[in-house]
Amino acid sequence: MATFARMILTLTLLLNSVQLFPDTLTLHKVGFVVRYDTRLGVPVITDYVLPRSMLRRVTSRKGIDFYPDMALPTPQVKPSCYTRSGYDRGHNVPAADKAGNRIQMIETFSMANVSPQTPKFNRREWKRVENLVRSLARRYGSIRVITIPEFVYPDTLWLPCRHVAVPDGYRKIVYCWPTNRLILDTILWQRRKPQGASVTTTP
Repeated sequence: MATFARMILTLTLLLNSVQLFPDTLTLHKVGFVVRYDTRLGVPVITDYVLPRSMLRRVTSRKGIDFYPDMALPTPQVKPSCYTRSGYDRGHNVPAADKAGNRIQMIETFSMANVSPQTPKFNRREWKRVENLVRSLARRYGSIRVITIPEFVYPDTLWLPCRHVAVPDGYRKIVYCWPTNRLILDTILWQRRKPQGASVTTTP
């Protein structure tokens, strides 16, 4: 309980230093906390502690599908919003980071934990960073991981469903836990418009 309270406190401090839209909700999942922007239709911060023990796989993602999160207001972001958009459903909290607990892994497939990523970015650059984070957990024993989708261009791209914004990049911050000593802070920029994608821009 003390560890969870410390995580909430440090998340609060982080939120005070990050510019957020006012239409945000804080969702407390079993294995992570997500700050979700209802205007953008994506999480704007996810925060969780990753102990080395969680990486000892006891469950598989086989048979687990993405699903709408009933804690979010309408219009619900559904998995079908991404269909034929040219973008992958990108986990902000990776399913592989929750391999040690099936309930926590299932929660990573909530659409509250998903944002658009180009296939190349999701399956290469982002995957390499996720693998790096897990190697840090194995090295240090327990780490705290924060992911922040970045929006820097004024002409925000949107999926065809019109209520899911496409991040321009992603920031990954990793601390030793519970000391909160910074060990990684990196931003990766994804290609903004994949070939053949059907997207729209804000006026």
